[in-house]
Amino acid sequence: MRTSLLKVLKTRQPDAMPVIRYDVKGERGPYQERWWQIINTPVLGDDGYVRWIINRAEDVTELVKLKASLTFIRLVRCSSPVTSPESDSNFCARTSCVARVTQRR
Repeated sequence: MRTSLLKVLKTRQPDAMPVIRYDVKGERGPYQERWWQIINTPVLGDDGYVRWIINRAEDVTELVKLKASLTFIRLVRCSSPVTSPESDSNFCARTSCVARVTQRR
């Protein structure tokens, strides 16, 4: 967190931190797994220097779980014997592409 805040102060540009796991307690039960994308955004003053930093945390749990599921499916599907080269290679290419796209977020 500190590194990200210092980067925002230095560059005066938003900084997206890596996705982190931080579990939260449910309303009526045990802790629930949660994954968060944190973005720190500077608010500049009239002089052009950072006056405030807005710290926004977005719950990306569903995205992380989807990515894990797709990766697992791709590993299982692509390591199984090929029954139809065209369908298997297309499937592997599609899931690989989705995994790469979700990784960038």
